[in-house]
Amino acid sequence: PHPAVNFMGPSLDSAVVKPSTRHDRRAVALAVLALWQTEGRLFEPPATPTSSPTTQLPEERAAVLQRTVRVASDVLSIGLLHVGESEAERLGSLGASLRGVKLHRLAVLSERAADQVDSRLALDVAANPQRLFQQLAEMNAVAEATKQRINEGQPLPEGLTGVARSSYAAVGQLQLIGLGHYPWGDDRFAGNTTVVSASANESYSVSSPTMANGRSIQTHSWTGVGLPQAVVGQRLILSNAQASGSQRLSPTTKSTATLAGSITEADLDALRWDGRTPATGSKLLGSTNTTWAVLAVEQTVHGATFDEIGQELSWVITSAGSEVNVRLPYTRHTEQSVETLLSLCGQTQPNFIIGRLRVASGGLELWPISTMAGQGFVNLAQLKRSTDSASKDQVDNPVATEARAKPSEGLTWLEDDLMGFAESGSRSTTMDATQELSHRCARAGLQTLASIVDGAVNPSQALLRARWALTLARELT
Repeated sequence: PHPAVNFMGPSLDSAVVKPSTRHDRRAVALAVLALWQTEGRLFEPPATPTSSPTTQLPEERAAVLQRTVRVASDVLSIGLLHVGESEAERLGSLGASLRGVKLHRLAVLSERAADQVDSRLALDVAANPQRLFQQLAEMNAVAEATKQRINEGQPLPEGLTGVARSSYAAVGQLQLIGLGHYPWGDDRFAGNTTVVSASANESYSVSSPTMANGRSIQTHSWTGVGLPQAVVGQRLILSNAQASGSQRLSPTTKSTATLAGSITEADLDALRWDGRTPATGSKLLGSTNTTWAVLAVEQTVHGATFDEIGQELSWVITSAGSEVNVRLPYTRHTEQSVETLLSLCGQTQPNFIIGRLRVASGGLELWPISTMAGQGFVNLAQLKRSTDSASKDQVDNPVATEARAKPSEGLTWLEDDLMGFAESGSRSTTMDATQELSHRCARAGLQTLASIVDGAVNPSQALLRARWALTLARELT
């Protein structure tokens, strides 16, 4: 590839790399690392999945962190509905620079934000300005917290730096249960991720990626199975397993997989969710608010309906005494079609739903990947279209959704205001408007959030801080 390099300032950290072909983010990463190498900066993967000390790469990190804050503010000042290809290029180049100084968490956020911008430019149904806003706010918050730690000479916790996902260590033999797999993709890669579990509190994932054009970039798999997704719905013994600090299993051929029979309801019952919500402490310290979980369905609050505007299937269940919103989105990267999602509406109530459980603004949400019902274990990415007439009846006559959990009204109007500013662009948003937001927060009893907004130096930073504070406030209410 022959990417173009544009210098937006006198230093190398101000370089923006534009790929020669659209969406070829690999060229961006290679070009940025090559430019840095010409300056004598060396890059070696960490020997262990631990955070780097604050004395390592202090000058390089400071410059890239300043650039991170600036890029997040610039994208927001333009307006999330008006961002273009140049913003995607800046975010992609930033992600490569962040990986160079081993700030992996920020690198992932920047890359995902670039993918969101690409999706919007492609008029993809999966494009979500709300998610982009949240990613930019998290980038800003993590970058500012990291800068403060470096300036004070404090060590950087792993929650701020993140870890390299490619660092694996031997964990011996594992007895696992294949919970499901789901296809995924972005503008760089596509593939499948398989989720397996050793216990109710310990689950792993393993991915088999390919290039976006379909050519394989990784031919390895466990000895004994052709593809990792072959273990879905099976009990598995994995010898010589290799795992990363983020609970990812390596698909290396050095590991041997032995299938030990199909899973049963008793197997899933032993893994059932106990009702404890995912950790919701300060994300700045690295705690997550999502987890893979097996939910036993106690009751269906309302049946499955397909939202044509939101392009998702949703229904509400109770499990372990808690109400959970189950959402199955339609995306172009999966084998699922609208017809496939509609076919779920006519299915009998499953006994178990397996998926990613997270804390959201409307309460607990579950993104399902598989179910266990009367007909047995079903992976949702492989469902065939159903002709059940009950499906159409359910969609034509959806059940009222008043039983859904509703977030705090004060947080809801605040979120609506923030999204309005973010989508239109904060260049038209004066500090008076953001101060009015802080006053409204204070009147609603959210004094901490109000002080965070008041401390900002410009409207963009105020919006980013307010969005991040809003995320934490929702976790506490």
